[in-house]
Amino acid sequence: MADDTIALELEGSDFQLDDLDAIRHFHGLLRELAVEAAGGAAITWELRRFGTGSLVAEVKGTAEDQDAVHRVVAAYDCVGAALAVGDPVPYSDAVSVHADRLTSLINGRVEFLRFRAGRRVREVRSASTTALWKPLPHLDSFGAIEGVVDALARRRGTRFVVYPDDELRGVPCYVTDKHEAKMLELWGKRVRVEGLLRRDGESDIPLSIRDVTDIEIVKQPVEESEDLWGILPASTRKPEETIRAEWDGA
Repeated sequence: MADDTIALELEGSDFQLDDLDAIRHFHGLLRELAVEAAGGAAITWELRRFGTGSLVAEVKGTAEDQDAVHRVVAAYDCVGAALAVGDPVPYSDAVSVHADRLTSLINGRVEFLRFRAGRRVREVRSASTTALWKPLPHLDSFGAIEGVVDALARRRGTRFVVYPDDELRGVPCYVTDKHEAKMLELWGKRVRVEGLLRRDGESDIPLSIRDVTDIEIVKQPVEESEDLWGILPASTRKPEETIRAEWDGA
């Protein structure tokens, strides 16, 4: 399959109408992964193949930013990989609840599931135990994050997504009408956003900011000494004279 294509396969026999509930949770899983792995990008999943024998649902994703589709495909593979070895799904409850419901279909008629993401295939042969794993509650407090704005959206609330320097995952920032007009100025800019900051209770990773109170465009930090050329005050001394003066204490 192509890198923008995902499939869920249920291997078994004598399927019943109730087993089609898998499609609802398959769709729900992709919807929540788009929020967490692709900054809430609007992705259309085109049904490419649907059939029985084994129960198969194959979809192809399209979006304005096709990289958003690739991030969801990679996240879907990550979910399948975790379920295949019995590890907790490395996403929020909104994602793991759909994963749990899918694996709960392994009940005799359904022998195992296949998660296909592009060319990668994960087989899940037992029900997920993530329902028994209770993460620490989210931590909400007034705070701020700083990073580069990489996405703007108006679905599920008006928001933009900030990517901090030390995080691979974007942080959705939900704004009110007060800040909506300013959003177009933020694309590609480095910003500092203040508001109600939600963090993961276990990893302390920032998850979102709601009730945004302030957005400030900030300068890109200087990371390399070479970047200081043109910033430091000019000197009339030659470099060798400066070094010699420092050595002589002058």
